[in-house]
Amino acid sequence: MQFSEERGKITFSGAENHLFVLLDNLCRLGIDTELIAIVTCNGPAIDQKLSSLRDKGITVTIVNAPESGIIHKILFPNVPWFIGLWKTLISRRNRLIHIHLNPVYMVLAAQLARCPYIFFSLHNDDPAFIRLKWRLWFRFINSSITHYIAITKWVKEYHVSTLGIAPDKISVIYYGLELAQPRKSRNQLREQFGIPLDAYVVGFIGRLTEQKNVPLFIEAVSRIPDIKGIIVGGGELEQALKAMVRKSNITNVLFLGPHHNADELMEMFDIFCLPSIFEGLGLVLIEAMLSKVPVIGSRAGAIPEILGNGSYGALFNSNDPADLIRALREMRNNQSYDNDFVLKAYKHATEAFSIDAMMKRTIEVYRKELH
Repeated sequence: MQFSEERGKITFSGAENHLFVLLDNLCRLGIDTELIAIVTCNGPAIDQKLSSLRDKGITVTIVNAPESGIIHKILFPNVPWFIGLWKTLISRRNRLIHIHLNPVYMVLAAQLARCPYIFFSLHNDDPAFIRLKWRLWFRFINSSITHYIAITKWVKEYHVSTLGIAPDKISVIYYGLELAQPRKSRNQLREQFGIPLDAYVVGFIGRLTEQKNVPLFIEAVSRIPDIKGIIVGGGELEQALKAMVRKSNITNVLFLGPHHNADELMEMFDIFCLPSIFEGLGLVLIEAMLSKVPVIGSRAGAIPEILGNGSYGALFNSNDPADLIRALREMRNNQSYDNDFVLKAYKHATEAFSIDAMMKRTIEVYRKELH
């Protein structure tokens, strides 16, 4: 896994946190577990996390990307750590290698190191995969991949239809999440960030990128002046989004910036909203359900799957601010979104996304493919 702690960006998002849970529980089950961490921009959060993994008995091997000139960084930014990873994997040919997120340099390094058991997790439904270069690349690496693990049925179907991967070479294993731990109360969090206790708050947590479709969230909230929109996260669009709010004189949207363990802020919301234009899972949806916060999500990617096609949260069209406004007003005013609805979503999240279920399925897939 590749890690980078850049200012103004979230260091650990859904895929990274999933990996930490997987590593922790593999080790807990007595399986010899190692994390090979590609660190391209180090910082205190990465140091603390890797140290905590070591304390749990997980072997952590760091492959650093050495400093290089500007031309090298622009043209060949991955070469230094790629060489270090390749050398590291040569001595691990007898181990099962499970790669996350990077289907190019990490898979190529494992290929060149002649690792016989390479598993690759499919985490998203990136629209870029429809391009010819990606279809050709996955065709090239496919014979070297022992098995793929998709985080949702949608992600499996997307890769089968887009990249031509055989369905029986992909297993679906949902993320496993720990139950929400006791944290600050709703009132404590609102007081901390200066949010009126009686305000009706719609929240977003995530990376501020094009994928997350935050402009739609801002537009919809701005047209319902008696609610307050809270945006938690950082990313490449943060300054542009803030400029959009200033230019339009929007007064009911507040940016809180990136926060480590941002799910702990979920408690202050009356509704959690995820307006993505594509989404392989939407981990924050599950975190909201486990926090017993009503959820509203776009009809994009795996979001309808996670929300049971509307059984566990309201849905809206990701390209239609009027539809999001409708859904927000309906959830606020409709008594069907009461405590029973929230408890139904909570029960579904605890059952479908349990750590025990994830570990059982993961080990089953490992053992099946190794024999």
